[in-house]
Amino acid sequence: MVWAAHQAQWFRAEVIVQTDSEAKAQELVGYGECLYRNQPEWLKAFHPLKQAASSLLIEWKSGGRIFGIPKGENKIRLYHPTIYIMDEAAFLPEAQQCYDAAHPVAGQIIGISSAGPGWFGDQCHQ
Repeated sequence: MVWAAHQAQWFRAEVIVQTDSEAKAQELVGYGECLYRNQPEWLKAFHPLKQAASSLLIEWKSGGRIFGIPKGENKIRLYHPTIYIMDEAAFLPEAQQCYDAAHPVAGQIIGISSAGPGWFGDQCHQ
């Protein structure tokens, strides 16, 4: 989330973080909001938020944002992120379909996971 917040705040990246549940997505976006909230006031003034962060969205006036979404290939199809982060990718249902949907539009895709069998595990071994 440090990378996501940095890219959104400084480089106007649109970052989508997808994880297993909406509650986990809220937690991850909350980490990003905590990073922003704990910055010095001069830095927040240099990069102000567009509006107060919600549980699933942090958005800067400059155009960068972090948005959290739950699992499901149809969820990611709604967005065209600069950066797409898959949290616990080995355990996301439809992980390959989500990756395939984001791949044509995302400038960077980051898969983070503990070990697990399936599509993501196969990708790590290739």
